[in-house]
Parts: sequence; C-alpha cells; structure tokens
Amino acid sequence: MRTYSPLLTVMALIIGLMSCSNNTLDASHDTAVAVIPKLQFQNGDQPTSPDSVATIVITVIYGATTIRDTFDYAAHGGTLSSKIPPNTPFTLRIEGIDNTGTVIYHGEQEYSGSDQNIRITITANQVTPKSPDSLWVTSHSSTQTILQWKDNSSNELGFIIARSSDNGTTFTTIDTVGKDKAAALDKVTPNTIYLYSLVAYNAAGVSSESTMRFDPKEVAPKPNKPRGDTEIDAGEAHYYMTDADTCGNGHALEYRFSWGDRAQTGWLASPAASHSWVKSGSYSVQAQTRCSKNTRIVSPWSDALTVKVLDNSQ
Repeated sequence: MRTYSPLLTVMALIIGLMSCSNNTLDASHDTAVAVIPKLQFQNGDQPTSPDSVATIVITVIYGATTIRDTFDYAAHGGTLSSKIPPNTPFTLRIEGIDNTGTVIYHGEQEYSGSDQNIRITITANQVTPKSPDSLWVTSHSSTQTILQWKDNSSNELGFIIARSSDNGTTFTTIDTVGKDKAAALDKVTPNTIYLYSLVAYNAAGVSSESTMRFDPKEVAPKPNKPRGDTEIDAGEAHYYMTDADTCGNGHALEYRFSWGDRAQTGWLASPAASHSWVKSGSYSVQAQTRCSKNTRIVSPWSDALTVKVLDNSQ
C-alpha cells in the first residue's frame, strides 16, 4: 500500500461496538470462536446502502489462515463460514462492493482475540470514502499544472495529491486539500513528465486511487480572449472567434465556446461560432481548446469577453 501521509500509514476501520455473546465457550476444550459482523448503516431507523453497495466481503486473517466470505448487503450481517481458535489475535477487513465489482470502501482493524464468540457492529461513518474519479491534469503555464476531478463521496475529510517523476516507482505527497474540493494547482519543473495520484481520506483511511499521466508536450494551449461584437440586440445571431498556439504534440486543436447563459457549443474544428441571446443583460463569452487526438488534453478557459445584449422589444 502506498503511504500518502505520515498520519495515514495504516487504514483503520473504527468499530462502533464489540461485544461477546452470553454463550461462553470453554477454551480448555476443542472449541473455536465465531466472528459475527453486523452492518449497521442506517438513515434514521431504516437500513440503507451507502454509495451503491451491493455486497460486503469480510476477511479474517490469523497466522497463515485466511477466512473470506461474501454477504448480500441487504442482510446487514452474517456469520463467517469458518471459526478461529480461542484467544488468537486476528485482523478483520471489510470491503463494500458495488454491482460492477468495484470496491466502494474498505477498512481494517486488529483484534487481540477472545474465548467467546465475537460480535462486531460496523457503522456507516466508519468506512473510507468512495474514490474520486475523472482525474485530469492540464497545463496552466510552463511551471504549473491544474488538476481537476469528480468528488464521489460525502464522508471525506479531504483529498491527498501525490506525484511521481519516475513513472510510478516512487511517489511524493505534494498537497492535501479540504473536503468538497475538485481542483488544485501544482508547481512543476518544465519539460518533465509526471504521474499523478489522487485519493480521498477520512479517519478510517484512504480510498482507492485515481491516476493520470501528464506529459508537458501534450498540452492544449489556453486560447486568446474571443473577439466579436460587444453590444448587440436580443435574438440576433453574432459570430465570435478566437485563436491559440499549436497543440504541444503537433496535433490539430478543437475549440468550444461558452456563452455565459448556460449554453455551450460542442467541440468544433473551427475557432469561430455564432450565438444569439434571448434575454437582455451582460454575458461572458469564453473559449477552450483540446487536442483532437487525445481529447482528455483540455486547456483552461480563456479570458472572458463581455457582451451586452439589449432589449429591442421597445
């Protein structure tokens, strides 16, 4: 497991309750201890499934022995298929898995053992966050990159950003940003290829990671501020255009425009497009570029051109 921060070197599933059954087992005889997890994820009084969980995998490890069982999440509990010897230390792991087989969250806890059956209640706020995805990295300048991602969790404390300049052999944590963030800047060495890694974290540990490779030669340049009429009548279509330097890898650029009224064009081969505004007011027109061959390489939005739309109904 990659270490993202000195404070997060060990995943920990915090256990809401651990109790023993009233049926005490006699450790002096050939007995064994059952592990009985109970999953207590609730919304008010109603059991609920956090983040699209379909099944739960519970794993107990002691010595060279591994017990691994899968439970339907709707059951909210069960008993492991095999037992462990009394007073034997063990590790308990939990994984919540969705219908695609993706691990949504996970956690881990160490136990010193018992001479009785062990009942463990695991609650919803004691698991790792769901992994962020759609990570992409673009160039802001020759010495800065912009990282953006989709936040998929509601229980994270924040996000940890790491990067590697040796193709993933070693990673260094470069920043930690707060919860509900979906973007960050990074200072970089010009002409250096990086592999970025992003995880969400909370007190229970870290999510699985989202990664992306950034090559400064594969850069979509920020386009120039659009040009066109800045005072027009409502309902009339007007053309606006921009231009930009060539793509860093020599490929052709594609363009799109944002009109400031929640409308955008699709990606266009032409650096020009027309638009009409229905309502009067002031609108910000911006442009963006991307590489036509690697469409994940997208530029920042351009500076905005302010267009004043007049009410011509009077």
